[in-house]
Amino acid sequence: MRNDRGNARNRNGSVARAGSRTAVLGWRSLCADCRNVQTLLTLAFASLTAQVLASSVPPTVVVQTPPAAPAPAVAETSPQSFQFAGTRWGASVDETRQVLAAHGFAFEEAAENGDLVFLGQLNDRPAIVIALFGERGLTKVMVSLPTEEGSTMDVYREMRKVLGGEYGSPALEVERYAYPFANGHHVGYEMAALRTGKATIGAKWQTNGENLGIKITEGLIVAAHYESPGWAIDAERRRQ
Repeated sequence: MRNDRGNARNRNGSVARAGSRTAVLGWRSLCADCRNVQTLLTLAFASLTAQVLASSVPPTVVVQTPPAAPAPAVAETSPQSFQFAGTRWGASVDETRQVLAAHGFAFEEAAENGDLVFLGQLNDRPAIVIALFGERGLTKVMVSLPTEEGSTMDVYREMRKVLGGEYGSPALEVERYAYPFANGHHVGYEMAALRTGKATIGAKWQTNGENLGIKITEGLIVAAHYESPGWAIDAERRRQ
């Protein structure tokens, strides 16, 4: 979801457009969702490595050929296909903080490896944004929207609709249920299937070496991953 295309809405219902400096939103005052946001923030640090290395949806086969020799750390200059809230692949920590702040996301914490966590709102819902950095600057952005059982599918469909309008049909889309929810037995039990890891619901866009994926996690979090062309190499480096 690109805020510079007017996707994010403020609490009063107005649309936050590109270049407009929205006030930092007080996520802690959102009683209904505050506990979920704090829980997700805690888990984000406790399992940051596992989260950032995982794909948003079941991966397709993509061959990434590493460079023959290490290149100097410079900002990526190729056109960017997928963008969240004006962020730019290869951007520095300071630039990323400024851009996200301008779109209403308040800096919360920094991980030991330099990744940044921001809190704010997206489409009137509390959202956590994690910006990941590699040797060439910003390399991945993760967006997480905690939901309640009654709103999970609606939040997912809204995000799917917005991204589909922005980027067209996804390269991969899946809604799959495993036993005992297979063969139509999931109807009315979608949340139970998700919570027990028996459901896979998500979509993935790919172009110019970039990936954008959305899915619903077992914790009923609607999650989106924006990945730069260099992310595959950075992810491998993080695993070492």
